[in-house]
Parts: sequence; C-alpha cells; structure tokens
Amino acid sequence: MGVYRKSFCWALAFGVLFAGCAGPSRTLVATPSDSASGKEVTCHYPIEPANMLSLLVFYKKAMRYLSFGEDTCRKPFADELRREVQTSFWVTQGCEAVTLEDIDDALHRPDVLNKRLKYFDSPPKPSP
Repeated sequence: MGVYRKSFCWALAFGVLFAGCAGPSRTLVATPSDSASGKEVTCHYPIEPANMLSLLVFYKKAMRYLSFGEDTCRKPFADELRREVQTSFWVTQGCEAVTLEDIDDALHRPDVLNKRLKYFDSPPKPSP
C-alpha cells in the first residue's frame, strides 16, 4: 500500500506542477486603443505568464506568439510576461536580461531573434 500512496503523491505533485502548461490558459478581454469601433477582443495566451515553468517548457511557443500574434493581444501578453520575469525569484539576473531581450526582439525584430536563436522553423505567411 505504501508504494501506491507514494506513486499517487508523486503523480499529484507532477500534475499540480504542470497544470499551467496545458495549452492556452489565459484569456484577456481588451479594448484596442487604435480601433475606432471599440470592440472587445478576446486573447488566448499560449501560456500562463505567471508560471515560469510553463515559460521554460513552451519558450518557443511564447516567442512565436509575441512575434506573430495580433498586436492587440501580443503587447499586453509581453507586458505581463516582462512583469512576471522581473519579479520572479526563480529567474536569475542573467536569465532575466536575456529573456527581456528576447521579448523585445520577438515584438520588434523577430528576424533578429530567429537568426540568433533559430526558434521559428518557418515564419507564418501573411494573410491575403
């Protein structure tokens, strides 16, 4: 019985640890400031910005979203991600500096990020 209890505890801890990593977990309702219509837009973040483990595991996915997502959604996601990286005690100063640089490159210079880190297999084609 002790082996089953130990296995269950490990499985429960693993599940709780990776719960924030399971697909799109963040929805933001934002009013675009540049839109004259003032319609609300729902954004589905690729990861939970507060979960540093999910950022580590899905770093490429987060950078792709920052590079090629809708402007209305990717900018608030970048702001929240920056804030979480800067305030997290899990992230060392060196990793913080590199991650913040990657966030800025993903937003403003995705080609530079791709050349440096080879994160994008192929950039998405622009819609017609």
